[in-house]
Amino acid sequence: MDISKLLNDKDTEVWEKTTAFFVKHTIKRHHRQLYSEKCVETLKEWFHENIDHPYPDDEQKKELESKTGLSRSQINNWMSGNRRRFARRFHVTYC
Repeated sequence: MDISKLLNDKDTEVWEKTTAFFVKHTIKRHHRQLYSEKCVETLKEWFHENIDHPYPDDEQKKELESKTGLSRSQINNWMSGNRRRFARRFHVTYC
């Protein structure tokens, strides 16, 4: 059954706008950046070498930026996510 036959013109317009909004925002929400194997290997290496305090300072972040080609915010997000995954898996609490 065609829903547009049940709706008047105003309702059809609202329906189309609402549907377009949800489709647009649902697609964007699932976008995920995959980093190259080399980038991930570099970040993991740094993380494991600094496992006692996995919070890079500004100089370390600059070095990671140049080695990986990632932005500062991408490095921050990766580190944050990796600390969370690591803590969940191994029941670790960072101070």
